Amino acid sequence: MNNRDFLDLYTLNTDVCQLLVLKEMNKVIGRALVWKLNSIIEKDSNRKLNVKYYMDRVYTSEDYLLYKFHEYAIKNGWCYKAENNFSSKDKIIFEKIPHRVKMEVKVKSGKYDVYPYMDTFTRLDINTGTLYNDDDSSKSGSILRSTQGVEYSTNYTRFPRIQRFRDVFRRD
Repeated sequence: MNNRDFLDLYTLNTDVCQLLVLKEMNKVIGRALVWKLNSIIEKDSNRKLNVKYYMDRVYTSEDYLLYKFHEYAIKNGWCYKAENNFSSKDKIIFEKIPHRVKMEVKVKSGKYDVYPYMDTFTRLDINTGTLYNDDDSSKSGSILRSTQGVEYSTNYTRFPRIQRFRDVFRRD
């Protein structure tokens, strides 16, 4: 993702998306996106959580640095990704308590030229400008899981390489 157009979703929405950076001796040793939430609702109780910011997946040069990001999020009253991977989009930690949640972020509506690979907010409805932390293809929107910067499409296939693999090795 070295094409700067991939960053438009972030750079054109700085009111809801910021980059948190950890530096050591003028070198970046960690980073995470911080999102301003439009809504966050606990899945089990349907209760709204009183949190405004979500720290997305943390990328660090060393695994032990992850705790520094978590401490910073706790200090600022943010929730953060419970499992630092690409698959757990609905698991967060808030006030040191795990929750399963539905989250939304409002970005500028309309179509972007290309889209970044998203760790948490994987579905975008371009009509409303809403990002969701699910990849429910039965709902409106596109799944933003392509490292190729796929253009917005409601017919986007989430796992094209797996499908090709299956086609090659299919037994008739």
